Amino acid sequence: MKKLKFVVVLLIISGCIANHNDINEEKYERIEALNNRERRNRFSINKEKSSIKKELNELQNKSLCEIITRENIDSIFSVCNTNRIGQTNDFKAIKVSEYFDLLKYLIRNGYIDETYADYMTYFYDNSLSRVDKIFLRSVTDQKAKKYTYKLKDPKMVVSRLKIADFDQKEILNFDLLSFLLTSETYEDYLQRLLLQLQSIKILNLSLNF
Repeated sequence: MKKLKFVVVLLIISGCIANHNDINEEKYERIEALNNRERRNRFSINKEKSSIKKELNELQNKSLCEIITRENIDSIFSVCNTNRIGQTNDFKAIKVSEYFDLLKYLIRNGYIDETYADYMTYFYDNSLSRVDKIFLRSVTDQKAKKYTYKLKDPKMVVSRLKIADFDQKEILNFDLLSFLLTSETYEDYLQRLLLQLQSIKILNLSLNF
């Protein structure tokens, strides 16, 4: 009788251990499934972030006329601006003008673009020297100067440039590079410029073979 009880107890203990092992295995499988789901979600989020970053970089290099489409033209030209103190400008005086449709046509077809204000600055801004204005115009017009073209005030020149300008080969200039190498303010600009130098080096190497 005692032997029978001992066997029963052993069976109960064995069943509990087996059940405990099953619970642990199920718990492990659930944890692993959660980890796998988290890894998939993280991968998906990182992929989406990379895609958005790529789209933003591409938009930076596009002119306004390349961005405007039939679908978004109304929303683009209905834009309002709010300054730092909360004042809003809806540009109503321009929008009610009889020339507003003509203005939209000129912008949409690239006759007036983002560089229009720069052109006005180049002609009327006395803070820029003539040689620096010429260099800025060369970047805007995509007519490159020699790398040795001397700049009078590289810091002022950089302040008038957009980061997207540093994706153009016309930006390459020794004085500009020297200034960026000593500046901590324009690190992103420097990285773009170095990529330009690298791409030209690769191109020259391929042409020599």
